[in-house]
Amino acid sequence: MAAYRYYINRMNRLPLSEKNRTTEWQTILRIAHNNNFPTRKITTLRKQIERNNTAKNNRETQRDKKTNGPPSHTTAQRSERSQTFSNTRTLT
Repeated sequence: MAAYRYYINRMNRLPLSEKNRTTEWQTILRIAHNNNFPTRKITTLRKQIERNNTAKNNRETQRDKKTNGPPSHTTAQRSERSQTFSNTRTLT
């Protein structure tokens, strides 16, 4: 099962055209069939991997949106606050 997971992940990571991806998938299924491994399990594994990758990409996108949002304070606001703070300090 680990070998098939590797082949499916490899197929998904490689920059393949749709035709080449289909050919690669057929090769994986043929290997499974020749080794008397149920192709239904391979198909289920592929769907599971693709679903997990989609969920992972969505989480990364959401995290990027949160970290790349607008700054909480502009430089001018920081400068104003530091001047106000320094004006309120008194020396003893």
